[in-house]
Amino acid sequence: MTAWTRETQWRQGSMLPASAISALGLASQGEGVTIVISHDCDITQDPEFEPFVEIISGEFVDKVNGNYSHGKSPRKLHLEVSVDGAGKIVELNAAKKSLIPKTGVIGLENFDPEPLNSISIASRTTLQHWLASRYRRTAFPDEFEKRLTNAKDFREKFSKIINKSTNSILVIFFDVDEGVQVERQGENDLYLLSILVIYRTTGDPDIAEADAKQACARIRALFLSCFSDGKATWKWVKLTDCETFSEEALTYSQSRILLKWNVDYISLKADPQQDVLD
Repeated sequence: MTAWTRETQWRQGSMLPASAISALGLASQGEGVTIVISHDCDITQDPEFEPFVEIISGEFVDKVNGNYSHGKSPRKLHLEVSVDGAGKIVELNAAKKSLIPKTGVIGLENFDPEPLNSISIASRTTLQHWLASRYRRTAFPDEFEKRLTNAKDFREKFSKIINKSTNSILVIFFDVDEGVQVERQGENDLYLLSILVIYRTTGDPDIAEADAKQACARIRALFLSCFSDGKATWKWVKLTDCETFSEEALTYSQSRILLKWNVDYISLKADPQQDVLD
């Protein structure tokens, strides 16, 4: 190939051919793909100013885990890609990113993108949001996080609820104490929690709405079993509401005020490292 220019074929979402993966020593334990994740503008920049391209490698999985679809988790993503014309699911791990040079003996300039592999516009958008969430995900009050962590089987059961609606639920928003950061004390000093379950409108919105409503019912039952006596007495956390919204009905201002729930979030404290939702 010629020297790196703005006419390079490489773009965000391009996949490396097997020859490049081998030359760069990127081979993984199983079968998978390596995807370029740098922004198009950075890719086309002169190597003098942007000498590297960021990539991420992932392995194929048999099916989507709902906890890792649509960017719900900032650490793992299950993304649909096209490989040799067939749809496959690849698991990406945020910790498995690396930089490769644009030029040089093992530079990306020596290779062309794999022509038979691609990702759709929708998958690329999901990938972009997932990459961004690594740096701007929500941090909840440590005491709030601790209460959810300490509730028996809460994390596992909440994850299963999400996983049952893999293709319907796009995002879950938490409104904790109307956005006021408070470290509460004692089981009767309750965090007031309102939840919005946002469902997708592409495909069959009626089915997606029904799935979301069913998820809300299960979430209400879970909070009642974990944080109340099943009647009117709450301890630690009180679920005041759990509603469904379509992705079209949620306003931009609402999305800015509400806090996105990530499946494996951490609280404000990082030392010692807090447990995460797997």
